[in-house]
Amino acid sequence: MTLRGTLRSPRLVASYISLAIASIVGSDYAWAQIARSPVDATIAQIVTGGLFIVATASFLYWRLRRDETHINRQQATLVRAYDATLEGWSRALDIRDHDTEGHSARVAALTVPIAREMGVPEGELVHVRRGALLHDIGKIGIRDRVLLRTALDIRHCHHDRWDGSGYPRGLQGAHIPLPERIFAVVDIWDVLRSHRPYRRAWSDDEARSYIESLAGTHLDPQVVRVFLDVIDGKTGRM
Repeated sequence: MTLRGTLRSPRLVASYISLAIASIVGSDYAWAQIARSPVDATIAQIVTGGLFIVATASFLYWRLRRDETHINRQQATLVRAYDATLEGWSRALDIRDHDTEGHSARVAALTVPIAREMGVPEGELVHVRRGALLHDIGKIGIRDRVLLRTALDIRHCHHDRWDGSGYPRGLQGAHIPLPERIFAVVDIWDVLRSHRPYRRAWSDDEARSYIESLAGTHLDPQVVRVFLDVIDGKTGRM
């Protein structure tokens, strides 16, 4: 429930109005009977009114915090359900294509520490992971509207190249979203390091040399440098 919803609650509003009227009328009458002079009665009424305001503010604060906690729990439940759905789709991709089994999970796990090392805000890393996890989601016909912007960047742009010769949009250099530039390196690494029916898995040295050869043409040179530092364990991010 929002602040507006809290204030629109019929019972809460009715209770507040009733309490306010009772407090005003009751305190005025009581202090008029007890006070020794009109001045004392006025002072007493001012103090009573202030206490009523403090009590009301405290109650509303408690109510809003309680509602906020409830909303946060609901949001956390929705996020967990969403992520569980994405994990399920990722596993469905593995079932559909046995040759690439585990690829999505591996590239997602490696993309995140590189993105963190390159300064991607912590709040965006979850979307980077989701995008990496579902970069091939089109294989099972999931529509783009279920993905957020960062995930869509990876989904649509991971075939763009640093020199502008890629597809589908032909983006070049820094015009390519950073998460996509990071993922492009990781994707190539994992594909080369994985066995395929038509070729053997490349060694670390072979894959590393090939990625270095693509820096400045297919891949962002800075991302390549950070990627190599991460896989070499120089950053402590793994």
